[in-house]
Amino acid sequence: MTLRAQLALASLALLAVPVVGWRFALELEAALREGQAKSLVTLAGTIARGLEAVERVGKGTEGAAPIALLLAEATPPALRARLLDAEGRVLARIEARELPRAPFRPKTVADRLVHPIVKRLRTPFPPDTDLDFSLPRIEAPELGRVRQGEPAIGWRQAGDDERARLFVAVPLALPSGAAMLLIEQVQDTHLLFAQRALVFLLAATLLAFILTFLSMLAFAGVESFRIRRLRNAVERGLANPGKEPFAVSRMRDEIGDLSRSFKRLMDEIAAYTEYLRSLASKLGHELKTPLAIVQSSLENLESEALNDAARPYLARAREGVERLSSILRAMSEATRIERAIEQAEGEWFDLASLVRSMAQAYRDLLPPGRRLELTVPEGAVMLFGAPDLIAQALDKLFDNALSFCPEGGAIRILLEPRREGARLAMENDGPPLPEGAENRLFDSLVSLRERGSERGTHLGLGLYVVRLIAEAHQGAARAENRPGGVRVSLRLRRLRGSAPAP
Repeated sequence: MTLRAQLALASLALLAVPVVGWRFALELEAALREGQAKSLVTLAGTIARGLEAVERVGKGTEGAAPIALLLAEATPPALRARLLDAEGRVLARIEARELPRAPFRPKTVADRLVHPIVKRLRTPFPPDTDLDFSLPRIEAPELGRVRQGEPAIGWRQAGDDERARLFVAVPLALPSGAAMLLIEQVQDTHLLFAQRALVFLLAATLLAFILTFLSMLAFAGVESFRIRRLRNAVERGLANPGKEPFAVSRMRDEIGDLSRSFKRLMDEIAAYTEYLRSLASKLGHELKTPLAIVQSSLENLESEALNDAARPYLARAREGVERLSSILRAMSEATRIERAIEQAEGEWFDLASLVRSMAQAYRDLLPPGRRLELTVPEGAVMLFGAPDLIAQALDKLFDNALSFCPEGGAIRILLEPRREGARLAMENDGPPLPEGAENRLFDSLVSLRERGSERGTHLGLGLYVVRLIAEAHQGAARAENRPGGVRVSLRLRRLRGSAPAP
């Protein structure tokens, strides 16, 4: 099941709790009210049939007073009864001999919170003004059914309190004529039930929300952990293509599919990276022999007698051979540096002293019209690393800065000690980097020089070597534009794979 389906299913299950619970509470309340009404109808019918039987056998005397005595004996103490004639006039009244209990009042915090909601959601009843016990005549609309010979049931609000008045009226056949027996009960059972049902419903909903929240939190935590683990695996794979195994998830959801797609992508990147790493040595090996044959052939050709028209073509061929030779030397140098990085052993050395000596040598190489500025701390900057590799990185940075520095411009070397290692930067005046070039400048075989504008041949391997040296010292290389030029900086910590001496 997908993640989206799981979240949707959990949300739908949560929304069903209050809807189903409240519908259940309403149905139970209706069933309770119906049961109370039927019970009271049965009781009224029993009392009515008893009064009719007593009258028929002649055990009662004519008049309302003897019937009132019989009605008082048959009516339960908690009920009130009235004997009405066919027109609704009151013939006899029986008061309740037991006082009704006090109306419902919320006591707990939950009851106080839920009580206003229950009052709004409960079934509304009409006022009990037409059932006033002191009225000489009752004109309730429900009595029309009694005149047709059927029992009637009615509900009224008991004044302004929280109770309700349930009354039933049944037909009664007396020797004096048709009559009606009305029995009334003041109670708040249905309201109390609704109150308790809603409290239980809210408690169940709150519990469901808490459980759902915790389950969602746990679910989100697990998925976040899986996503972070996938991100870390991708970052490790990009930092060292082909050197670290990529963990693949076995889950059959979107994250599992994404991890398998990343696995295929990382395998392709590792294969391509390995191809680029071996490209220089393969080309150098394959081109060395044909280049030597061409070079020897050109040397032999120079010793032959050639006319003046053929001499320029021979010079161009010699120039092309020299360029090919320089390309092979650059590629061999990159391969040699990669192997040297893998086999380098660290030592403690003064990085500030190394930068000062390298800067002094660079000043002698500057063409006229350009200057070198050095910013190095006065004291020593100790670093555990490979000084030969750092010197080669400085050579690459200086060669790159000198290629773009215009006449009258300056090259600046800056060294800043950090809590863990140091920051080494090379700045040059000149044109800025193209937009987006900062991210790919340190890749292999990437060069931003225009053809014919550089000194010598450049394959885009210089800054790639700089990046490898920085990563070997557990750091990173970064290029960025600055006002009036470009800055390339190295973050150096200590040589990877070697433990520094205490």
